[in-house]
Amino acid sequence: MNTVEQWLAAGNKPKVLPMGFTHFKDGIVPQSAVKPILNEQDRIDREKAIEAKNQEIRDYKAALKEQRRLEAKQKFKSQTDEQIRVLGEFVRKSSGNKQDFERLAEMAGYRVRHLRDAAKGHSKLGDEKWALIKKLIKAFKFEVAA
Repeated sequence: MNTVEQWLAAGNKPKVLPMGFTHFKDGIVPQSAVKPILNEQDRIDREKAIEAKNQEIRDYKAALKEQRRLEAKQKFKSQTDEQIRVLGEFVRKSSGNKQDFERLAEMAGYRVRHLRDAAKGHSKLGDEKWALIKKLIKAFKFEVAA
């Protein structure tokens, strides 16, 4: 036995509401709450308007997504170009001294191979680490090759 049957078996009776019962003030349904569909053409026109608005929103979101993708791509390219330039200048200043490059990699917390890949433009370093490397390069003391 379910709860409704138990409730009815206990002698309870459902309350019957009078025709036209409403919780709206004065029993009048506001026009803003109901938009009656007068005919099929009105319904079709309304659905077309909704679909047009939805398509406009989808197009806008797609354009935003594409713009963000292009900005990220541009940021990636500009940072890799900067890495090639800055690390290439570092290698020229060190006169090919491998110990200088190894020291820089150790100070930055990178493996030498990863830093060399970044210097060639094969990989992009993290933004925070790249800022650290630029600071390290500015204050770097080169060893004199023996």
